[in-house]
Amino acid sequence: MTGSCVSSGNGKVLAPILFGVLALGLMAPLSHAEERAFVTPDGKRIPLVRSQNELAVSFDGLGSVERSAKSLAAKGIGVVEDVPGAARARHKLLRVADTGAARRSLARTEPGIREIRPVYYMEGVKSPFFSSGAIVLKLSPSVTDEQRESLWTDYRVEVMREVEGLEGVYRVKPLDDEEDEVLRAQALAVDARTVWAQPDFRHRLLTKQVQPRDEFFDRQWHLDNTGQAGGKSGADISALDAWTLAQGSDVLIGMFDDACDINHQDLFENYSGTGQDPGTEATGFSEPLPGQFGDRHGTAVMGLAVAKDNAVGGRGVSYFSKFTVSRGLSEMLTFSEISIVYTFARQQDVDVHINSWGFEGDTVPAIVVDAIGTAFNQGRDPDGEEGDSPPLGMVLVFAAGNGMEGSDVGVELESGDDLSTLDTVIGVGATTNQDVLADYSNYGNDIDLVAPGGDEVAALITTDNDDELVFVDDGFNIGGFTSLNAPDLDSAGRYTETFAGTSAACPVVAGVAGLMLSANPLLTATDTRIILEHTTDQINPEDAEYSNVSGRSLRYGYGRVNAATAVAAAIEARPTNLGQNWPDRAANVELESTTLTWRAGRGTREFLVVESPGGFSFVNEGETAFPIDGVCYSVDQVGCAGRSEEELGVLPAGVTLTEIISCDGNCATNTDFTIEDLLPEGISYAVYGRSSIARHAWGVEATVIEPDTGGGGTTTVTGPKVLIQASPIEGPSPLLVTFDANAVRTSADIDDSRTVWDFDIDDDISRDATTRHATHAYEVPANVTRTFIARLTMYDVDGNPGVAQVTIRVEGDSNSTNSTGDGQSDIRLLVGIPGSADSDVDQGQSPFDVLLSVDATTLGGTLQSVAWDLGDGTTANSLVVPHTFINMTGQSLRIPIVAAVTIRTSPLTTQTLTATRVITVFPGAFVEDRPDATLDGAGVMPGSGGTTGTCGVLGMLPLMLMFSAPVWMRRRS
Repeated sequence: MTGSCVSSGNGKVLAPILFGVLALGLMAPLSHAEERAFVTPDGKRIPLVRSQNELAVSFDGLGSVERSAKSLAAKGIGVVEDVPGAARARHKLLRVADTGAARRSLARTEPGIREIRPVYYMEGVKSPFFSSGAIVLKLSPSVTDEQRESLWTDYRVEVMREVEGLEGVYRVKPLDDEEDEVLRAQALAVDARTVWAQPDFRHRLLTKQVQPRDEFFDRQWHLDNTGQAGGKSGADISALDAWTLAQGSDVLIGMFDDACDINHQDLFENYSGTGQDPGTEATGFSEPLPGQFGDRHGTAVMGLAVAKDNAVGGRGVSYFSKFTVSRGLSEMLTFSEISIVYTFARQQDVDVHINSWGFEGDTVPAIVVDAIGTAFNQGRDPDGEEGDSPPLGMVLVFAAGNGMEGSDVGVELESGDDLSTLDTVIGVGATTNQDVLADYSNYGNDIDLVAPGGDEVAALITTDNDDELVFVDDGFNIGGFTSLNAPDLDSAGRYTETFAGTSAACPVVAGVAGLMLSANPLLTATDTRIILEHTTDQINPEDAEYSNVSGRSLRYGYGRVNAATAVAAAIEARPTNLGQNWPDRAANVELESTTLTWRAGRGTREFLVVESPGGFSFVNEGETAFPIDGVCYSVDQVGCAGRSEEELGVLPAGVTLTEIISCDGNCATNTDFTIEDLLPEGISYAVYGRSSIARHAWGVEATVIEPDTGGGGTTTVTGPKVLIQASPIEGPSPLLVTFDANAVRTSADIDDSRTVWDFDIDDDISRDATTRHATHAYEVPANVTRTFIARLTMYDVDGNPGVAQVTIRVEGDSNSTNSTGDGQSDIRLLVGIPGSADSDVDQGQSPFDVLLSVDATTLGGTLQSVAWDLGDGTTANSLVVPHTFINMTGQSLRIPIVAAVTIRTSPLTTQTLTATRVITVFPGAFVEDRPDATLDGAGVMPGSGGTTGTCGVLGMLPLMLMFSAPVWMRRRS
């Protein structure tokens, strides 16, 4: 990362520096070499000044800049800074007290540094010229081979190469590398045997891009912060530099939000032409348009990502990208309808998906998590399901959220509390124009990074519902004024300067991801995340307290996104550049007693395991964080054979290299590794992955935990995870079922002598078993279909239990003395969501509230009765049955619901028909007295202020509808 490398001025010395005549030997004409100059082919001499307080530093790669910069500063050698306008380059300025030989020699010993050379300034040019140590020259056409060789000898230079495609042009360097190639080039330039000769300088190139012409661009501080609105200069995403490399073309960005003004003058050119309403499953051009009060959030979000460069309004981060929208954030969508959003995105081949929303509380529905995971794993399939190439994966970006309900203070998110903490998404917090975390921004160990989101002092400028298009909601800007009647950005109401929150930070990061995929379409979703993590600016380090092992801050993640360095790294990762990228960090790092285990991440070639007593505190002592990209710490590492001791990197004080584990080829993702017989308690260990190009993953630390001696504290006990296989699981009575069980994950051996089988429900038979295998015969009466649950409890030798269960469906003989027909059903069982008219679902998360009913409209006769078997041990006899299915097993359950419907077809004849329907109940915790689900923004509790009747099942329906409303979602602005 290059977070500390922010230029603060060139500090060049303007006084000319005079040198004595340099004696170069035999025929070297040096009469013009007293002052340094850049000599043009026509003989014009442009004065050069050699800086006395700057050196040019070339690093092995961007990954080593951050670590080496900290070490150079800590040792008092100098301060590393970006070249203005070239933050993405691996060549940096080293600001020093002097440029003497002693300081240069000391700096060259720093791991990760490739070269230390002089810096020059040319008359009339503000940016510096870096010495490369080489000279380029063109020989006169009449020069013979003998004269050419004599020229090399006369000026004591050696040929590096003849420049391909240019006749008579050579790249040479002085035989004495410490010599000043500028003076040597001046002498060569006036020799009759050359046409011209010049130093082969490194210099920042100027693009032909003009300052963005969009009307409000100069006020979009998140793109280019020059200190406007009292902000901190440089507290931005370096968009201008990023746009010299990519602008977002050939990328499709998706979004799930309330709606979007797709006809907006700053958006319509980038609209893909197809949007979605998941509530109706309708797709088409107009589906995303705002349709009700409150539909304004999505227009602002999408503008930050893709607003066009068209001389009006502002500009989005990825302004050449196309976009599509799924609307419905303001609707009462079911979890399954929300999941359709991500299926639609996959069908549209969305590359990056924006999610500036979240659920109330700790609600994380399994079906939504599964849909997101499917998009992450199966999205961006380059040749479709029939092709051989694996999917690249959709990049999903989620806002971390803005504090607790009713509070503007951000809260710490635990893993699994929020969709933004999922491994399959990029979680984003928000910063202000001062480059500090916004007070409202949520944070946590699973939030990946932060991005400008603004605050009340300086929000972000973005698109707003166009007032002239007569939407129900005019947006944040209502005729030139905010909802609080304060002046807003423009009188036409098309733009707003009041949009802030993690809702704003999220599309900014999504736009950066769009630029990256535009520059390198072959990046996987995981590659994109890894690059974003390694190219951030680690802002506000005193407050952030970035880990010197993991590189991560609890509050800031890996730092504030930097579009320029991220896009440059994406280009480096192209296959033509050998796919240069960092590997993913190790996963599941666990240390139990003396055994360390972990799992490989993507792109890893080998692992370095290090140890330190009492934790890794060496950065606080001024040492360089370990390890440094490109540096070898042992000749046993990949590509390090033949290195001498002097060439190996030096570990910080107190840190020891425990072991290097190499793979045959790349380490397969999710492969487990183990080191045994480690040192006892009190030693900290860290695991670093290393790629084939010697880039290191962020480290993962594990500390030996001392055993609990009863002195207080809490201990988490985890029992075995149990699976059951049963065969058959349905059939006619009597049904003989064979069961086999297994514990798939446990930290201790299983105690088979304590295994308990419970053949539950109406059978009500339980027995102890000393084996994981059992058989049981199920019987039911004629004309009855019943579901049984077989439950198994297994214990490990430490007494920790694990539970699993399986459902068995048994059908009785259908011959009945008072029925006619064949027992085949012409009826339908309906599973509805309370409060949702005409809803019918097949699955839900525990506690799963439903209203069960029967559709027998196609049958003749009079309905007499309905006998329900709800598949979980519950029976009922009402026409409409409210019920809550509970699943605390940790795995999904398929539960058959059976209804026996009796119809009188004549005064003497009845007919009983049986219908069955299977639903899936996903696991979840059952909490009594659950609070009502509410919608943030609506301001009204469902059913608040009303009364309910009593009397029977139908009388309870209003109350049940009130307490069973689907969970609403929160915007995160």
